[in-house]
Amino acid sequence: MLVEAPDREGATINGVRKTWRKVTLRERLCLITPEGQSPLVGLQSSGKPFVDWATVFRRTSARVRERFEPRSPRTGSGTASPWPRFSD
Repeated sequence: MLVEAPDREGATINGVRKTWRKVTLRERLCLITPEGQSPLVGLQSSGKPFVDWATVFRRTSARVRERFEPRSPRTGSGTASPWPRFSD
């Protein structure tokens, strides 16, 4: 579904002006701009927009911490650090 002239209230979708409130969840997943991109900033896989950004950022931060061990460049622990050492 081609989206043109989007604004705060709605957009022209396939040649017909429609408010965002009237766009169904299924339709939101099919919206594209003339450049082939989604016009929506944050969209869940269900088609609902993200409204609780604090939760999104908290969950993303937790996933990053689980996958990557945060290390200081100079731990002083005697183990090899993955960070390059620079002379001061």
